[in-house]
Amino acid sequence: IKLDPAFTNSTTYPWTVTTNDKHSGAYSVKSGNGGTNSSTSDLTLIVNITNEATVSFWSKVSSEANYDYGRFLIDNVQKFQVSGTTNNWTQYSYDLTSGTHTLIWRFYKDGSDYSAVGDDCFYVDDIVIGSDSVSSWTTYTATG
Repeated sequence: IKLDPAFTNSTTYPWTVTTNDKHSGAYSVKSGNGGTNSSTSDLTLIVNITNEATVSFWSKVSSEANYDYGRFLIDNVQKFQVSGTTNNWTQYSYDLTSGTHTLIWRFYKDGSDYSAVGDDCFYVDDIVIGSDSVSSWTTYTATG
């Protein structure tokens, strides 16, 4: 299974589709820089919203608490960051105005030499923009 080409993926530490941990269905995606200190793994989606819409998704992080973070950004503005290890998936929702927006899911690892904790990654699943679901990772055009 490959990631939908609508997403721009980190070239150095690409995100991958996985069956190991998911919120629902058969798949989720996870960051690719686990075990690599001083690194960032980004999954980017550029959307053109014709009317106001909401982006929502489920995520969970499994990382070194207070050092390695799962983050979400809209137009390079950080909306949240979370770290630590939990077995719980959390849903996040954010409003999008009409226009073009850059959505970034990011896993940031600090420069410490501390060994990996948990799965050492950021998972994302069930992305929905407006009424359009992109959780199946098939071709996607946001219509708002």
